[in-house]
Amino acid sequence: MKAILILVIGATFLFSLHDPGLPFYQTAGQTPQRTPAQEEARQELNKAARSYAEGNFAEAQLDAEKALAVDPSNKTAPYFIARAIQEAYKSIVYLFSAVKDDEPLREWVFRRAIDPTFSDEKRAEAFVVLASRDWDCSFKITELPSQHSTTIVRGRQEVHYRKPKDPAEFLTAQRCAAEGLEIIDSAINLAPDSETAWQYKTYLLLELAKLSEMANDLPLRTEYTNQATAARRTTDEIAKRKAAAPGTVP
Repeated sequence: MKAILILVIGATFLFSLHDPGLPFYQTAGQTPQRTPAQEEARQELNKAARSYAEGNFAEAQLDAEKALAVDPSNKTAPYFIARAIQEAYKSIVYLFSAVKDDEPLREWVFRRAIDPTFSDEKRAEAFVVLASRDWDCSFKITELPSQHSTTIVRGRQEVHYRKPKDPAEFLTAQRCAAEGLEIIDSAINLAPDSETAWQYKTYLLLELAKLSEMANDLPLRTEYTNQATAARRTTDEIAKRKAAAPGTVP
């Protein structure tokens, strides 16, 4: 309870520092030029920020997912999504993160994931948390400014990726993305209709596509990209089924 209270106070403090007249991730004096997709993503992220501040984490996640869908290169949306997903585990995550000790956290969540006394849904949630951290491990490397470049082709934004100068960083990202994909498949096996699990499968496949491009393996990049497209389609189908189900809250 104490850790949860600290998180709430911290979130309140964070939002209190922000100028309410500006988008959540924009500071005074900035006048960026945005494409229509970036502007739509900005509006969705502003909605996500408000929902998060109000404690409506499910709504914040949905808004952030919309932002990422219209602007896949957006750097803020994935973090909103990850934080919303980890809400159920926020107290233990906070405690371990505060002391920069990741291994006890992974061990605690992993024990929950393999414990048959928990429901399949709860175990799947634990696997998703583990996979989300592996995704974050890869994403922080592949999305460094030095690792990609952006061009506009026929009015569309294209992002291209290049391998880090440090081979160890590339190997770390590969390991995290590959392990994360295995873990998220475990979540899907337990909860085939988990929208969140399929979302993270999409994100991890996209990480592997980036890493394949970095390795100059374009056929593999195409394969992972196609798999990510299929996973995103499954995510959308699950979302539509849930929205149409009786008793679903709009």
